[in-house]
Order: sequence, then structure tokens, then C-alpha cells
Amino acid sequence: MNKLTLAVFLSLSLSLLSRAQGGFDDMGVIVLDQVIVGDDTLPAVKLEPVEIKAHLVDRVPELDYKLKYHTRKAYPYAIRVSRIVAEIDEELSKLDGKREQKKYLNSTEKLLKDEFKDDLKELTRTQGRILIKLVDRETGYSVHELIGMYRSDFKAGWWEFLAKRFDMSIKDRHDPEGEDKALEKYVQQLDLLYQRNGKKEKIENEQLDLSVQSKKRKRKRDSDESVQGESFDDR
Repeated sequence: MNKLTLAVFLSLSLSLLSRAQGGFDDMGVIVLDQVIVGDDTLPAVKLEPVEIKAHLVDRVPELDYKLKYHTRKAYPYAIRVSRIVAEIDEELSKLDGKREQKKYLNSTEKLLKDEFKDDLKELTRTQGRILIKLVDRETGYSVHELIGMYRSDFKAGWWEFLAKRFDMSIKDRHDPEGEDKALEKYVQQLDLLYQRNGKKEKIENEQLDLSVQSKKRKRKRDSDESVQGESFDDR
């Protein structure tokens, strides 16, 4: 026990004793009041009332459980979109002429529909809205812009029209400093978790080859399988 601690302890002890009801006997020994508890006689020390003042700290609002649930459903698809966009851009840079690029995009669109159509149908409207925002977060482009870039402005407008019928907009942007602040906070936590448990790496390395060469090989394989009368599930 250092000197400061000893001094504080002695000061507190003397303060308590000086305020206790009782006194000193003829030998100068402090005599305290007593209280009987069961078969025991215990010293009693009464302290003066102490006023304690405190103020409530504003509670930081917890993320709604539903928001967390829906984000966990949508975020993996946003990661996939980011990866797919990067792969498509790389492949388009290898092709000469708009005709070849259009042909590639048509076949890629069909492949992606076959791969994700059933899964995306399971998403709720809320999950769809979150996915639209997270696609912008991961790629830097809104869904509307991506469709316009890879398909046409007409198709982007058509999908926006359909989205409006379901109270959605594919033009929505992610606003991490505004209305999407809570969403951004949770996605950062989720991203860290995915990096630790390897889920993000697994998603980014899923078997989904969008290269031109792989499509040529696949067409040849499909042709061979058709000749042999066999059927395989590409998924």
C-alpha cells in the first residue's frame, strides 16, 4: 500500500469514526453504537445522507433486428455483383467491336439469370431495396447506371418503371453519412466478420467463369453432350 493510498484510507476511516454516534471511554478508546443481529453484536456506524446527482446518457439507438437480418441476406449478392462487374469489364476490354461485345453481354446475361434467378426470387422487397443500395456501395454505380452501361438506357428505364410499381427505385444511391448511416455501420461489421471467417473470399472465388474462352468451351461441351444424349447440371 503506497503512501497516497494509506493517507486516503486513514482519512476516510477517521471521517467515518468522527461522524459515528458514540464517544470515548475513560481510556480514550472509541466506543461505537451497537446493533444486535441474531446472536451477534455488531458495531453500528451511521453516515450522513449523501446526495447523488446523475443525468441520463442518450442511448445510442441499436440497429433494428430486421435491418440486420435483411442486410445479411442482401450483402453477399452485392459482393457478387462487384466481382461480376469487374470480370465483365475485363472481358469487354478484350473484344473488338460493339457486335462482339453485345454478343458477349447477351450470353453473360443468360448465364447470370440461370445462376441467380431462383435465389433472387427469394429476396423480399426490403432485401431488394437494401441490395440496390449495397450494389452502389460496392461498385460505385447505381443499378440503373449499370443496366444503362451494359444493356441500354431504354432497358434501364424499363426496369426503373417496373421497380416503381413495387415501391422501389433502381436509381437509389447508398448514403453512408445520411439515411443509410446505420446500414453502413452494420455492413462494416459484417464485412469484417466475412473477412475473418473466410466467407468474403469464398464468395469472391465462387465457380462463375464469365470469360469469353470459357463460353466457347462450354458451347463445345454442350454440343458434345447433346450428341451423346447426356444431361449435366452446370450449376
